[in-house]
Amino acid sequence: MIVKIQPPNPGVMAAIQYNEKKMDGVEGIRNHKDANMHGIEDGHVLVTRNVPDGKTLSGVIQENMLNSVKKRRSGQATKNFAFHMSINPSETDRPLSDKDAVAFTDEIMKALGYEHQPYRIYKHTDIEREHYHVVSCRVDENGKKIKDNFERLVLRQTLKRLTEKYGYSLVLSEDELEEKEKEE
Repeated sequence: MIVKIQPPNPGVMAAIQYNEKKMDGVEGIRNHKDANMHGIEDGHVLVTRNVPDGKTLSGVIQENMLNSVKKRRSGQATKNFAFHMSINPSETDRPLSDKDAVAFTDEIMKALGYEHQPYRIYKHTDIEREHYHVVSCRVDENGKKIKDNFERLVLRQTLKRLTEKYGYSLVLSEDELEEKEKEE
């Protein structure tokens, strides 16, 4: 299992659009809140978390970003709003069931401090194996930045526990291998 958090950047809407483009133009997907969608060729939404009824993921994230911009005036600035993570079972791992993928991702998001954030889990089938993307916002509804100190270390520790729990092998990405070598 390889899980990689993309470097923080300002383009949270770009991360959403990237993932939504892979869903083959399915109508209504941007308002999707249910995990029961099946049969979409290149991917689909497994679940959307923490989006109030009558709102969309994009709308909630834009509100959070606006609240952060208002805080800038008081000297608190967040520039990089996007949280984008990919989850790739390795070639030797069995495929994740949708239920396990959601539970696995929810546990990661909780460990990283994003359990109350709006986020969406996408399942993609546009390459030889199924893989997942998670998109969220690095600021909460009050415009306060989610703490990301030691994010990669927390992720690595969480993955050690989760890969054992779910029966997957832990494979470090090239970035993580380099980081681990620096630590040692």
